Amino acid sequence: MATTLDTYFVRTYNVCRRYNAMKNITLAIDETLLKRGRSFAQRRNMSFNAFVRDLIEKNVQEEPAQWANELFALMDAAEPRPNPSGWSREELYRV
Repeated sequence: MATTLDTYFVRTYNVCRRYNAMKNITLAIDETLLKRGRSFAQRRNMSFNAFVRDLIEKNVQEEPAQWANELFALMDAAEPRPNPSGWSREELYRV
């Protein structure tokens, strides 16, 4: 069954949020799914709007390898931890 996208009632307008101009959108969503989404967001101490924005930010990337660059930046910034067990490299790889 083919699904059609109803864009007649979709509207966007600017919203100022922390000096960043953002677009506000109207979203058509099933009532049951909306309730579940609001409940999910509330359990994580966030608004439904923030939850949807977070989902979009996590799933839409300008560059396919952007997540890898962010991961490498986190690894570069991480502080090395001392080895609490005192194992040597040779002991770890001993067969």
